[in-house]
Amino acid sequence: RPSGELICRGIQRRPVIGYLSLLESMRYLEVGGYYKTPQFPIWVVGSTSHFTILFGDASCLQESPSDRILERVRRAFKQMDGGEEQGFISLDQLGDFLRKLDLYDKLGDHGVQTL
Repeated sequence: RPSGELICRGIQRRPVIGYLSLLESMRYLEVGGYYKTPQFPIWVVGSTSHFTILFGDASCLQESPSDRILERVRRAFKQMDGGEEQGFISLDQLGDFLRKLDLYDKLGDHGVQTL
């Protein structure tokens, strides 16, 4: 990359334990959604000077229906964005994006053009 940025790609499935970072709140890095919702309610929490282990009960891992929808939309958007993380997709990609979310048939061609 010309800007010198390093972009790392995340894991493809939920890990056994998770990871959270104080550096994410400062926007130095982004911890992926799979690390935030591990298979078991155990997280390694990284700060600038040490690591901590955080435990919870099974209710910590229960996602609401809106959380699941939001994560699905984020993943589809990132696929359409090409991993560049520019924050937008082109208008000609809108139909494919809606197909990934199984929304295209509900809107139809006219609905997509209206958007």
